[in-house]
Amino acid sequence: MPLPSDFNPKVYRTFSPEKLNALCTAAARYALMQTQEKEGHLVSSLAVTELTLALHYIFNTPEDILIWDVGHQAYLHKILTDRAPIFTSNRKKDGLSGFTSRIESPFDPFGAGHSSTCISAIGGFAEAARLQEISRKHIAVIGDGALTGGMAYEALNYLGTTGLDILLILNDNESSIDPNVGALHEFQSYEELFQSLGWGYSGPINGHSLPDLIKQLTREKDASGTRVLHIKTKKKSLVSWKEELGISAAPTLNPTNTLQKTYQDIFTDQLIALAKQDERIVAITPAMLSGSSLNRFKEIFPQRTFDVGIAEQHAVTFAAGLAASGMKPIVHLYSTFAQRAYDQIIHDVALQTLPVVFALDRAGLVGEDGATHHGAFDLSFLNPIPNLQILAPMTGAELEQMLDYAFSQNGPVSIRFPRGSEEVFRGEDLPVEPGSFRELKKGEKLCVVSLGTIGVRVENALETLDEKNLGHIDLRFLKPWNDEALKEALAPYEHIITAEEGSLRGGLHDAMATWLAQHLPTKKLTGLGLQDKFVSHGSVSELEDDMGMSTSSIKQLLRKFI
Repeated sequence: MPLPSDFNPKVYRTFSPEKLNALCTAAARYALMQTQEKEGHLVSSLAVTELTLALHYIFNTPEDILIWDVGHQAYLHKILTDRAPIFTSNRKKDGLSGFTSRIESPFDPFGAGHSSTCISAIGGFAEAARLQEISRKHIAVIGDGALTGGMAYEALNYLGTTGLDILLILNDNESSIDPNVGALHEFQSYEELFQSLGWGYSGPINGHSLPDLIKQLTREKDASGTRVLHIKTKKKSLVSWKEELGISAAPTLNPTNTLQKTYQDIFTDQLIALAKQDERIVAITPAMLSGSSLNRFKEIFPQRTFDVGIAEQHAVTFAAGLAASGMKPIVHLYSTFAQRAYDQIIHDVALQTLPVVFALDRAGLVGEDGATHHGAFDLSFLNPIPNLQILAPMTGAELEQMLDYAFSQNGPVSIRFPRGSEEVFRGEDLPVEPGSFRELKKGEKLCVVSLGTIGVRVENALETLDEKNLGHIDLRFLKPWNDEALKEALAPYEHIITAEEGSLRGGLHDAMATWLAQHLPTKKLTGLGLQDKFVSHGSVSELEDDMGMSTSSIKQLLRKFI
């Protein structure tokens, strides 16, 4: 059956059971035909096709509040509400978000992108309804992977005594990006956990049986109090879905240049080499084993690799304990998730000057995942922390050197690097020493001081300009700086331009402004980086153009000053 252009829950709440089953197939087929973006999100969404339809069929959304944790399983939710006609724009510039978004639709009452927030949020909606005397239902859907996040347990513990009208649906598919970890998953003790915290429990039921879901959700609609419905679903590959729905598989296009290594592979290769030399080195990841390429590290060092689940706070303090006991831990965090462990980085690591290495992956613009996932803030929020060194390589070779350096230090070190393949550039390799930088090009009037891989684009822009007035320094460190050496290098220039893939506020630009005011107060300063706004989704190249960070944009900026 085709999906009408005015498709929304009011249309299919009048459908017969037979027509609802046909709609499930049509909606899944539509999702597959309209997008191939983000396979992990697509298969997660397809796995809850029946649940999504049943929820909107039984409950009076959007008046009843429905929240999806993380939001990566909400593609069918978008199609089955009010966004089917424009779903082809999913994760594209100026199109639909890959997650739920309040600005997109009234059917998205709460935005998402990070894990384990839905229980706290739905509790806030339910308490507001009680205070405002609003009659409505409150439903949240959380996966068993997201239930490894500590915030979920905080919310469960608090809300279990409130008597609020909340239905929590546990979508148990026994998988996440990587295999789930932890005792709750291992022992399947969900019922005991929820009941011990004051939540009613029913299930598990078959999450792929539309009649069973409709029957149980009808009961839940008439119930009240904090309660959990446990459903079981299974993820299938896109190939399996296409075979089941009779869709011909299009040829897979792989735009990746296989001659270039990714930063993730460079990181893991060097970490493996270092770990072979030092048995004290251990690696920790909060549920991003394959995304970080640490799955390859685990193959060689299974006893020295720790996937702690979606628990960034625990990961950092766990590392602090390891470091305090003489080990050399490295904590791999996506930049956007590092902010979830801010207190632990300050209180448990930096305050005690413990030698924990932080590998901050996906730093800078990450593309189609959008505002919730751009690594925009790590430079800004880490820079004020005492005892913490902050580095950013311009190239893969520098990343290797910085890892060597980090494990030689007696305190914490953070190294940020982007997602994807290394941009080819080869300059003179210099040893990484505290505050050391590389003077890649000497000039006479204007100097670009870059931090991180944006320096490759600066070099490309300078090469095409071929202007003797322009200089370039690959700073390498956000902190510490070698004041005397940097002062000598920048003294000849009238104008400094900082270039960073992060927020200008609190990052390299602000740090340079403070430093220049003290050491070289007559210099002009311009900042190239992310402005004071959240950056939406789009391809990395599109966003770099928008933010003035592409090679051509940098060249245009430099031309203004020469």
